[in-house]
Amino acid sequence: QQSGMVGDGIVVGAPCQVLAQGVVQVAAGAHSAAVTAEGQLLVWGTLLAGVAEARAGDAGPTRTPTEQPLPCSAASVAVGRGTTAVVSVDSRLWMYGPNDTHQCGGETVHELLQVTCVPLPLPVLQVSCGEAHTLARACDGSVFAWGCDQGPEVFDKLLQRPAPVGHQPSPRRVRLSLAASDIQAGGYHSMALCDGKLFTWGDGGMGQLGHGPTEWQVEPRLVEGLEGVIVQCIAAGGYHSVACSRAEVWAWGGNDKGQLGLGDKDRRQTPVRVGVPPCASARAGGFFTLLVQRDGTVLACGQGSQGCLGLGQACKKVLKPRVVRAFGGPLLGADVAAGALHCLA
Repeated sequence: QQSGMVGDGIVVGAPCQVLAQGVVQVAAGAHSAAVTAEGQLLVWGTLLAGVAEARAGDAGPTRTPTEQPLPCSAASVAVGRGTTAVVSVDSRLWMYGPNDTHQCGGETVHELLQVTCVPLPLPVLQVSCGEAHTLARACDGSVFAWGCDQGPEVFDKLLQRPAPVGHQPSPRRVRLSLAASDIQAGGYHSMALCDGKLFTWGDGGMGQLGHGPTEWQVEPRLVEGLEGVIVQCIAAGGYHSVACSRAEVWAWGGNDKGQLGLGDKDRRQTPVRVGVPPCASARAGGFFTLLVQRDGTVLACGQGSQGCLGLGQACKKVLKPRVVRAFGGPLLGADVAAGALHCLA
């Protein structure tokens, strides 16, 4: 919140109201964004969240929601490490922000201070932003990826091991055998949900791909640990992954903050059932997880040192999912977003 991500100018450990009405979708990453019913884009937080401030030479945080002018009406928004991606009502993709790994598309590695259309061969239905790469899902279920090759410099430093390094400056079609119904970009890995089956690729050094001791997967691979499970929703965090079926929740990957909700801090290299009631949706932040049960109850686990779990106080690690009670009731039909160190609903 020191960077204005929560949007009220103060540090908070429990949910607080930022926008009163009119919001239809929210997104969280290193900053925050929201789309209104009128197709407006609102942004707040740090790192080029607002183009106007960047043009003026002020890349500091925008601490309250500010309208971002667009050449289109926004249908949905996604954010990453400073990047903002908007799908317009006419199914085009617009992006701006840091482009050091070509995550906004194009050959330049300088920040894109102008909202720029990303050329794609098909109308876009969904976009998801990772730490340094971007995924887009087209109208026919095909998936496109560009930016960092999902596993380079940061993982070299953290894990002391070599990893492939490469940047894809323009969207390339991902080789999937089935049409995707959902995509999620994690820190340096990617997930695609296809006809109830889950495919993952990218960096797997923490086990976040779910393929066992696989450090690097260059093409989508079926998560065999979920064979026979009809997956309905997915979430990709910084170094962990979550999947929900109609009756069960599964998690795997990094777990040093308890983000898998399994009661310990041991990483898992394949999917493991989480002991919670059936959930309608899941969101994965940098080192924490949010689960929304079918009755609208929100559960949280993992890193809470910045108050991002909404439990009313900062807590270093929450190893098992706990109920977020501060909403004053269930969040039926609400849109929930998990960022690096904060949440929106």
